[in-house]
Amino acid sequence: MSRGYFPHNKISAPPLDSSLLLRTFLASRASMTETFPSHGAAQQQTFTHHLHHSGNREDAIMAESSTEHRPLLQRAPDGAHGQQTSSPPKPTRLDYESTVARAEVYISVEPEMEPDDASLTGNLTNCDGAPSGDIRSSQYQPERLKTVLAFGFMSFCMFCTTLALAIVHDRLPDTDPLPDVVFDWVPQYDVGLTISEYLLVCSVWMSIFLVIFHRYRWIIFRRLFIIIGLLYFGRSITMLVTAVPVANTDYYCSPKLNHTSALAILERIGKLIGGLGLSFNGLHTYCGDYIYSGHTCMLVLSALVMTEYAPRKLIPIVVLSYLFAVTGIVMVSVSRGHYTVDIIVAYYITTRIFWMYHSMVANASLKEFGPTNYFTNVCWFRLMRFCEANVAVGKLPKHYTWPLPFPRRWQQSRWEYQN
Repeated sequence: MSRGYFPHNKISAPPLDSSLLLRTFLASRASMTETFPSHGAAQQQTFTHHLHHSGNREDAIMAESSTEHRPLLQRAPDGAHGQQTSSPPKPTRLDYESTVARAEVYISVEPEMEPDDASLTGNLTNCDGAPSGDIRSSQYQPERLKTVLAFGFMSFCMFCTTLALAIVHDRLPDTDPLPDVVFDWVPQYDVGLTISEYLLVCSVWMSIFLVIFHRYRWIIFRRLFIIIGLLYFGRSITMLVTAVPVANTDYYCSPKLNHTSALAILERIGKLIGGLGLSFNGLHTYCGDYIYSGHTCMLVLSALVMTEYAPRKLIPIVVLSYLFAVTGIVMVSVSRGHYTVDIIVAYYITTRIFWMYHSMVANASLKEFGPTNYFTNVCWFRLMRFCEANVAVGKLPKHYTWPLPFPRRWQQSRWEYQN
């Protein structure tokens, strides 16, 4: 094992059933010794050495004692003077080959093993201390250019969302908030929106740190860029087609313009992008981004990322991400930041897109065109195929590496866990 390589879950081969092997070999050897004494003794010695080498000393002693000093020819009984025992029949070439083949099969039988994450990576190292012969590395190519293109897709969709908000702001109806069951039963708590956004920031950064340390970070980032882009592009459409009144009448909204110009819209877009769509920095002063909730989308997505890509040893952090998500969603609702329908729709769309995407990449039949694969009717199916064309089918192994080029002694460190 090389310095800096720390596998946490070592997979060992299943033990050989030597007792069953011993019984079958002894049965074959009994008939073989009578026919070919010299060859049977040689096979007995080879098999006993195999048992000693594999650590099955009790079975080896049993094999030795069961055949030790076994006479090859029986002596004539007392009183039968002058009588000789009948000699065994002369064997044929076919008998010899079939008997030897059976003995060799019994001796060389080994259980088959299914390859898994740990067995595929192995512990072989080269002269530099880096693992060699890694089969997984060829199945999960980073394809950085595709990741850059996915980031461009996400950026375009986010721009569409800010453009829609900049336009919808002047189309808001000046009426009372719509009836909402949570608004009727729960008192308004304005600070809840700020609490929700702080929890949102913590959840997003937790997910980012997890993905950065993942060995296949480029693949995961590519998937997240596509999913976030789809969520925000759909949000831009729902905001444009339906404008609803402001849910919180105490929330400050910038004055409307009688004639919205292209320059005013660009100024609004720049202000929204500078504030990252958050209100606690005072830059989100445009209203109308209700259907559906962007806060809920990111909180739920962060929890799903932690569930999918975090190892079992980080279950407390995964649970913490779910607590952040639930608390943040509740705070958005009680602060009147969104209507309840916005939250429900956001949760449904986020979970469906995430689960559909990961189901497609984890199953070969769902990744290809076919008459029984109805996922091919999804508008982003070809985009998924383009991004996942050279990625092996199945869940990504939960392997982690040090992402930075310094310090040098940590560059070869690995942490590997079972899925």
